[in-house]
Amino acid sequence: MSTTLERAPGGAPETAAAGSGGALRRSADWARRAPLLPALVFTIIITQLPFVATLVISFMNWNAYYPDERGFAGIDNFRRVLTDVNTRHAIWVTIVLTAGVVLISLVLGLLMAWQVRSILRSRHPAVRAVEAIALSLPLFLLLFAGTYVVLSGSDPKAFTEPLSRVDSLYFVVTVFSTVGFGDIAPVAEGARVLVTVQMVGDLLLIGLVLRLFVTAVDRGRRRAAGQEGPPSLTPGG
Repeated sequence: MSTTLERAPGGAPETAAAGSGGALRRSADWARRAPLLPALVFTIIITQLPFVATLVISFMNWNAYYPDERGFAGIDNFRRVLTDVNTRHAIWVTIVLTAGVVLISLVLGLLMAWQVRSILRSRHPAVRAVEAIALSLPLFLLLFAGTYVVLSGSDPKAFTEPLSRVDSLYFVVTVFSTVGFGDIAPVAEGARVLVTVQMVGDLLLIGLVLRLFVTAVDRGRRRAAGQEGPPSLTPGG
């Protein structure tokens, strides 16, 4: 016995069902998104509203010491900032620091990933891990030493004395070994930020990276043992 469903001209029942299904899907989507709305509103309030207020103030003659002398300044503030020698120098130092930190992070991250991959695929993971440490540590120090040379060249007052290549390498090693003789020290804020990044990197290199290499050695040994397989049994063995 077969049942035939009659459909009204124009397919109204199917259209109504499809519309109802779409409404249900939209309701479900909003039900999933609704809990995120307070966080979105909070993020907008703490990020976008201060940005808009800062943008408005940048076009004003605004001095907190003289609240009665506020007025519209147009682009005079921007002209004054862009023509100031100290501002241009600060922008250049910021670019150098940002590029240096990003470059160091990128190179070290790629190097760590390549070293871990090599340890996992090596037939002798422990030996490969020692080679990785012997390569990673000098490269880590040389990258920071090079950045210190560039920073000292762009701002001779960034440290207590202008740094040569040998001075930068010496300073990097003293910071890494936590000796800190005190003969060379960062003075400018940018130099102190960069030295702080190196100190944090030292802790990560000593702790997390070495732990990562040890874990990779362990997994590499297990992988090598799994590929060798159990010893074959010979007749009479």
